[in-house]
Amino acid sequence: MRYIKLTATSIILFFYMCEINAIEVTRSNVQVQKIVPIATDRPASPAVQGTIRVYLNSGAWGSTSCRTDAADLQKVDSHLLGTLLSGISLRKTIDIVVESNLRPDGGEVCQAIAIILNM
Repeated sequence: MRYIKLTATSIILFFYMCEINAIEVTRSNVQVQKIVPIATDRPASPAVQGTIRVYLNSGAWGSTSCRTDAADLQKVDSHLLGTLLSGISLRKTIDIVVESNLRPDGGEVCQAIAIILNM
């Protein structure tokens, strides 16, 4: 019984710590430098298959260690890509929100979880 309580406590603490460490950060008025869609079949780098890397003007993502000049979109987030492309074509300012714990390639580039089109 003692080991069950210890295990349950450890699991709860693990999930609690994961939530504490996850940070959503917004960068306002970003300038998109280039957009690089990556194929869904890329054997040399399977971790980034189906992602869309967006290169931006350099700037800190708050106090996170996210790469300062890029963010990744997931292929399934076509609504985010559509909003990004609309903003570029309409020449509107764009804000991007990233999640510090979501890193599709396991490296420094964080995943975009929201694109805000400023009218």
